[in-house]
Amino acid sequence: ITVPGDAVFSTAEIFWRPSDFLNSSMRTFELYGRLSNTLYDKGGRTASQTVSNPCQGTLDDSESSTIDIAESSNPGISGIPTTIGSLGMRFTPSTEVGLTFGLERQFNLGSATRRGTFSPAPTALRCSPVLSNKTAHYETNAGSGGWLAYVTYGLYEGTTLRIDRPDWFTMEGYVQAGYSWQDMPAKFWLRDNATGVDGEKSSGRLKRNQAFGAGELRVGRSYRVDAISERLVFFPYAVIGADWLWNKNRVTDLDVAGAESFRLAGDSTSWSMGAGPGFNLRYWFREGHYTAPMSYLDLTTQYRFNIGGGQADRAKGLFINLTLSY
Repeated sequence: ITVPGDAVFSTAEIFWRPSDFLNSSMRTFELYGRLSNTLYDKGGRTASQTVSNPCQGTLDDSESSTIDIAESSNPGISGIPTTIGSLGMRFTPSTEVGLTFGLERQFNLGSATRRGTFSPAPTALRCSPVLSNKTAHYETNAGSGGWLAYVTYGLYEGTTLRIDRPDWFTMEGYVQAGYSWQDMPAKFWLRDNATGVDGEKSSGRLKRNQAFGAGELRVGRSYRVDAISERLVFFPYAVIGADWLWNKNRVTDLDVAGAESFRLAGDSTSWSMGAGPGFNLRYWFREGHYTAPMSYLDLTTQYRFNIGGGQADRAKGLFINLTLSY
C-alpha cells in the first residue's frame, strides 16, 4: 500500500467559437486546445508491511507465503515531462438544458507521459521465470496519445454577480461521463532489478481503455463582500462528489513467456464518494459602461470526508482550485 503525497496540477485552455457555424444565442460550438501538467509532486511513501506472496508455489515450493516490504519513498515527477496536450471540439445544442458533447485527441507531449512500467495481470505470467526479479518497461513515440469522447451536464443557479441584493442562494454542479481509448505502438524491455541492466527491446502495442463517470454538487449562499469590493463574492457551501472508473489495459503483439497478448494489472472497476464543507472567493472584473463584468478570478477550497466506495484516497482530503476565466 502506497500513500500519495501532495501535488499541484495546472491546465490552460484556449477556445474559439466560429460565429457563422452552429453558434447562436441558444447554442454554442467551440474548438479548443489544452495543455495540462503537474507543477509539483511530492511523491509517495510505502510503509513497511508484510503482504501475501502472490507467486508462492509458481517458482519454488520452498518460497515463503509472505513477503516483507521495507519502508520506501517514491519520488514524484513534475514539470515539462508531465505535459499532455489536447485538441478538441464541443457542442451545446441548448444553453437552457446545459448538456454538452465533446470529442478530443490527446497527445503525450512530455517524456514522462510516454514511458512507464507494467505488470501482467495473469499470475502465471507475472510470476514466470522470464519476469522473475525483473521489471517490465515500455516507451511510446512522441506522437502517441488517445481519444476521449464525453458528455457533460451542468447545473448553475445564482453563480453570477448580483447587484440588487447583498446575498442570494447558490447551487452549482455537474455530471460527466465519457470513454477514452488508446492504441499505441511501443517498445518493451526488461530491467534486472539487481544489476539495473536493460535487456533487448521488443516491439508491440499498448492498449488502454477507460470508461468513467464523475459528478459534484455544491449548495450554499453567496455573499457580496462590499466592505472590500462590490465585485468580490464569498460563497460558503456543502459539497458532495463521486466518481466511477472502469479500466481495461493490455499488451498485444509481444511474446512474453509464450503469451502474445495479455491483460495488465490494474484492470478493475472502482468508485468513490466524498462530502464536506468548502468555500469560494470570486472576484469579477473587466466590466464596461454597457457590459457587466466579463472575467473572474476564482479560488475554491474544500475538504471532503470519504463516505463510500473502495477508493477512499480519491474521495477524501483537501482540494484547492484556482481558476482564471478571461
